[in-house]
Amino acid sequence: MNTEHHILIDESHGWRMLAFCQFKVWVKGNVANSDVKGACNSLDENSEAEDFKKVLSSFHGHFALVICHANFVCAAVDRIRSIPLVWTGGAGGRLHIAQEGRKILAALESSQKIVDLDQALAVALAGYTIGDGTLYKNIKALLPGTFLLHKNGHETIGHYHCFVPWKADQSPGNDGLEKGRLAELTLEILQELIDNANGRTIALPLSAGLDSRLIAAGLKHLGYENVVCFAYGRVGNHEAETSRVIAERLGYPWHFVPFSNNKMANIFRSEDYAEYKAYADSLTGVHFPQDYLAITSLLADGHISKDCLLVNGQSGDFISGNHIPASMESYPSNLEDRKERIVDALIAKHFKQWHFLIRKKTLLRIRGMLRAELSSFNEGSMPNDPQADYGLYEASEFVDRQSKYVVNGQRLYEYLDIDWALPLWHDRYLEYWAKRPATQKLRQRLYREMLMEENWGGVWRDVPVNAKNIRPQWLIPARYISKIIHAPFGKTQWHKFERRVFKYLMSPLCSYAVRSWYDIASDQRGPWTGLSPHIEDYLLDHSVDINVIAEDVAA
Repeated sequence: MNTEHHILIDESHGWRMLAFCQFKVWVKGNVANSDVKGACNSLDENSEAEDFKKVLSSFHGHFALVICHANFVCAAVDRIRSIPLVWTGGAGGRLHIAQEGRKILAALESSQKIVDLDQALAVALAGYTIGDGTLYKNIKALLPGTFLLHKNGHETIGHYHCFVPWKADQSPGNDGLEKGRLAELTLEILQELIDNANGRTIALPLSAGLDSRLIAAGLKHLGYENVVCFAYGRVGNHEAETSRVIAERLGYPWHFVPFSNNKMANIFRSEDYAEYKAYADSLTGVHFPQDYLAITSLLADGHISKDCLLVNGQSGDFISGNHIPASMESYPSNLEDRKERIVDALIAKHFKQWHFLIRKKTLLRIRGMLRAELSSFNEGSMPNDPQADYGLYEASEFVDRQSKYVVNGQRLYEYLDIDWALPLWHDRYLEYWAKRPATQKLRQRLYREMLMEENWGGVWRDVPVNAKNIRPQWLIPARYISKIIHAPFGKTQWHKFERRVFKYLMSPLCSYAVRSWYDIASDQRGPWTGLSPHIEDYLLDHSVDINVIAEDVAA
């Protein structure tokens, strides 16, 4: 097997190539070279899927790797797919593996680049694909905790880890004891972060929410002083104002990067931003646009340097239960009703980025894909206890939105050659929260109560969480008058008008600015958020027109 022609990875942006006797290994992340060598020493030409599962289960942290031997190739991603890998092959065909989708596309013939219109529809509505599919029928993605084994001309997909929150014991448990365990575990994970930082500056994007505040306060509680906090967005936005208060109380330096629609429009048009988008594209969804200006400005101004460790709070809110919908708090007994409730909740929450695509025919396609995905969990069965149904909802969001969009925000740091860490996606946190019952996860009850009681850094009990405001302030009277005018027509019409006319001007991150205000306000197709036009552009980059998707579905 001539592996050099198959592995489309170069030694850049953190990848390193290792050679051990019969093996060549491409590895990225915080797996030690000695651990990789030890794993390879336990493998040989007779190794089968179970052998690779055992080896990969021994690795922890955030990584991706490709192990090449004369008789096989094995590719794997970590438990959250923090570093993506996509592949294409087939019996008798040439295997290609890459992190960047463009490298695989460049290696394929035109006839092999067949767009999957169902997945393109999912991207248009949500920003990401469903399951292991990509935008192209012949290209697949490795999902969290999975590996690909290519041997004897055939591919096998295996799981060495599964996120299974639906298997949690639903008995209430002892809240006091559990809060103590959670506090202890959280501090252990943060101490590990400190040890790995080894004196380096930890740069922390600090918001008004719980998660980045937890990291900042926990680092202070543990005595780590070399921390720089920053915020960004429209001047006066609530996230930044609260962030400044938290940083000042903790005694950490704080920097603010102001955003404006004009600044962001220029960024979105730049060649470097286009290169970042291409680098971040693993063919499973839109890039993460929000902090490019912030990080590049902080680097240019000398407030952070490329030898820092960038640490954000992703995704404590998801893992601790904040994304569980209210509909999961009731427990219907009918099995089909239970499954449909989960599908309904996923669609209502995530599949709405372009209103004109929300039609019966389009949603039937999405429903089918989501049902198939749910059937891949728990051997196609619903949990015995209806209280555990939220676990299937979480598993679907974890595999799709979290691993393909949220976690993919780390691509910016890699593109800029900055090291990063995700302590709240630690393997031990993943396992801990997968075992928590509904009574402790709904509305993040256990997480919130622990944080308030521990009050690390003294920034919890009197500093508001996610208090909202409207900026710029001149919009306040204009919005109020418009709301009065729309009162006779009902809340639905008001919210529709507000989204079309005011959201562009109010958006703290100015992410709509990839279009003009007029373009958004006059767009009858109904872009839902500032991400919607980015999704349209992403699909156009792959020669997919969302208007054509609409026509295809209507046919």
